Amino acid sequence: GGGAWAGGGDAGVVSGEGVGGYMRRTEQMLRSRPLLAAVMATNLVFGFVTVILDNVTSMQAERDFKLSRTMNGLMSTVGVAWSVPCFFFSENLIARYGHFALLLGAQMLAMGQMVLHSLVTVDSAWAMVPICCLKGAVFSLGWSSSVEFLQLSVDPHLVSTAQTMLMWSFFTVGGGLGNIFWAAVYQSFGGPVTYLAGASVTATNILVLRWYLSRRQAQFAPASGWLRFLSPVGPIRSA
Repeated sequence: GGGAWAGGGDAGVVSGEGVGGYMRRTEQMLRSRPLLAAVMATNLVFGFVTVILDNVTSMQAERDFKLSRTMNGLMSTVGVAWSVPCFFFSENLIARYGHFALLLGAQMLAMGQMVLHSLVTVDSAWAMVPICCLKGAVFSLGWSSSVEFLQLSVDPHLVSTAQTMLMWSFFTVGGGLGNIFWAAVYQSFGGPVTYLAGASVTATNILVLRWYLSRRQAQFAPASGWLRFLSPVGPIRSA
């Protein structure tokens, strides 16, 4: 997970300048870097909705489909396994298509995975294992593009602050609220409704980010169809 690079630098800064000063510095950083603010907001919603691919799938596998814990563990394992090549090739993909293309693409994969999960029944419960392969790509492509973008967007002395904000957006705030909300939705309406609702939230997040990038008069890649939508901006060397 991302906790490995939370860093101790920010803790010292916070204790030295106070929480109020730290928050003001963070606000100034986001105001002066609107594209970075867009990445943070996108990851907050992304973290909020992708907990479905962890918690709801696990609960559904055990409660609705009566799958063994071994099978449940296998679902997690294949997701982690598929994240390895995605992390490995992420640098080349970013160089070719750009940070926002990967961030949008990761969300499209998440939306597709949720739709596929909504179609699984007791008789086809085995299909949850190959579907969970997508989870590795969803996290690794979205996370690697976001981390590299923020590292290019801020001065070196602000990198630790930006990384901490990204983790709070995705894991703490987004994931924390998502765990509570989607568990309640699953308890009330069941798996298929939860997946489709999550896919709808993800689609909205994609469209909002895409609209924002268009408003900033981003240059489109010379492609057509889905690739043109997927690549609204190319690699950004500074933001």
